[in-house]
Amino acid sequence: GVCGLAGSLRVLVALRRTSRRAGAGARPSLIARQLAGTLARSTALAVVASLLVWATSGALAVAGARDLLQARSLTDLTGAHHASPSPVGPTVSGVRGVVIGDSRVARLGGPIAPDASGEDVACARSTDSLARQIGAAIGDEVLNLACSGARITAGLRGPQQVGGLLVPPQIGRLQRVDEPAFVAVAVGPNDLEWTDLIRYCYAVPDCTDNFTAGEFRYRLAAFDRDYADLLADLATLPSHPRIVVVTSYDVLRPDARCSTARGPLQYPGLTPEEIQLLADRNAELNDVLIAGARRYGFDVVAPPLSPLCVPSTDGLGPDLQSLDDPHPFHPTGVGELRLTIPVVDRIGVPTGPPPG
Repeated sequence: GVCGLAGSLRVLVALRRTSRRAGAGARPSLIARQLAGTLARSTALAVVASLLVWATSGALAVAGARDLLQARSLTDLTGAHHASPSPVGPTVSGVRGVVIGDSRVARLGGPIAPDASGEDVACARSTDSLARQIGAAIGDEVLNLACSGARITAGLRGPQQVGGLLVPPQIGRLQRVDEPAFVAVAVGPNDLEWTDLIRYCYAVPDCTDNFTAGEFRYRLAAFDRDYADLLADLATLPSHPRIVVVTSYDVLRPDARCSTARGPLQYPGLTPEEIQLLADRNAELNDVLIAGARRYGFDVVAPPLSPLCVPSTDGLGPDLQSLDDPHPFHPTGVGELRLTIPVVDRIGVPTGPPPG
């Protein structure tokens, strides 16, 4: 624009000078020839100036965008702000570690201590829970914050309504623990509504349909996002405890032929294909759990539990509760003990006094 304005002014000045020299009778052709050089120079100047400006702008844009070469998502471009749940409850000291999660580590179906609090009863925290088993193995106190039915959004990172009580977020309670050495975490099945998936497969002749497959993918993607927030909460704990993530387990093998595989008489039961489908989806859940834990350098433990319909070789009984038990597919006392062993192997047995 500046070059065009300057060229127009030069043309006006040149026209006035030419008209004065040539007089009123000057012919247009004569004026055009005299102004040809002026117009050519103005045009060249405008083009060169525009090219220089564009080249400079392009070079600055390329230089400023070098950091974007590593961007792979919208979060990489805009950044993200993480806010952990606020600390809640009184400060807890004198415990070596903490267990957070769902009914698998609260040990739903186990005995409740006679002096248990209302929250312990509502959350079904048994006397042979993972926290109690770890505490007995290492000879130290382990705090049990796990609660049956807990999800990441309602239980771990948000309050959970259970048994007529509003249980505070487990992460908020965890932040009040004075320098725990380790935290064991068990999440996933409740977030995916795993019970609904199993019931559906029991109730229909074939649950390998596209609708439930799409629903599972949707739930898994939502869990992946919530799980990332949970891992960030654990990674920012001030004492930087050792984090042990417990994966999910298969409850049946495709060749299972026992009553648990057949299910109630009014339902078709589980076919080998449906059992394999559940195993594949469980593997996808574990892939998310493992990938997230490894991203933060956390430990991962796979529960060494034998599926149902597999005879016990050591005479201790099954590791999982069957359909005939009050809480099918949850660990038995023996199963919880088996789960304790690899967790203790990761955290180690302390040699000094407990922190605090």
